[in-house]
Amino acid sequence: MASITREQLRQLILETSMEAADPYKVYFASRPLFADWSPVHHAWVMLTGPEGTTSLSGKSGAAFIASRFLDIDWKSLGQAGIEAVLGRPGKMVDIAIDPSETFREFGRDEGPDEVYWKAIANAESVDTKEAWQAVKDAMEDTTWKNLQKRDNYKSDVPSAAAVKKQIPPPEGMSGKEFQDRLRAAYDSYGEDILYDPAPEISTNSGDRNSNSFAYSLLRSAYGGVLPPGVEVDTIHYPGSSQLINFDAGPLPNPDLKLPVAESTLREYVRHLILEGSEENVLWVG
Repeated sequence: MASITREQLRQLILETSMEAADPYKVYFASRPLFADWSPVHHAWVMLTGPEGTTSLSGKSGAAFIASRFLDIDWKSLGQAGIEAVLGRPGKMVDIAIDPSETFREFGRDEGPDEVYWKAIANAESVDTKEAWQAVKDAMEDTTWKNLQKRDNYKSDVPSAAAVKKQIPPPEGMSGKEFQDRLRAAYDSYGEDILYDPAPEISTNSGDRNSNSFAYSLLRSAYGGVLPPGVEVDTIHYPGSSQLINFDAGPLPNPDLKLPVAESTLREYVRHLILEGSEENVLWVG
């Protein structure tokens, strides 16, 4: 009968797994919503491996109709704001900056996040009671539907990721096992939560968005906490503080998982026998 210490065995497993270069990797990815410099990002989870790349995203359900936002006349609102500042109502004043550069333009095929945050940026540029009321009215007249899960959403591809952070598996877990936990959590979601592009300020406390989805997916797979390198940031990732209850199952006990090849273990035990190590041992037969 041979013996090895538990700490020695754990270190051996760690070194062996690093040398093996586990091909199954998990990434936190995000992209700006309406321009390369946009401070507001949409996040998703990306899985890579021998089978290819899969993105796991949350998006607003059904077709998004942006007509109420498209109908807002931002140039007129901006003109009215300038007139109010100058105290010369009714007199047209040239806007010094080209309106196409001053205000964000909308496309009819854009997603709800993009449209909402462009409207917020435009309202901030005008910064009048009327501009903010226009956004509020558009929000109230828009049906956002439920938050749905999407595999390989067309815009959530590796080349679109402005931020890409590799997430290490929880202790004692392989990359494949980590991906399986993420998929289990993803599959457990019943698409029964209402969507809102800014859930932290929504009047309905149960609303969530795509960032809530990505952050909660990682939390669930990590046993209820965020993994290293990922932090709640409601400025750049609105919705990241809002939880969704996914079910990835309990984390395995790392002391009970020994994912090392038998030949490696036998060689290590043989080395210990030759050294005659006897301190704090874990007996193996």
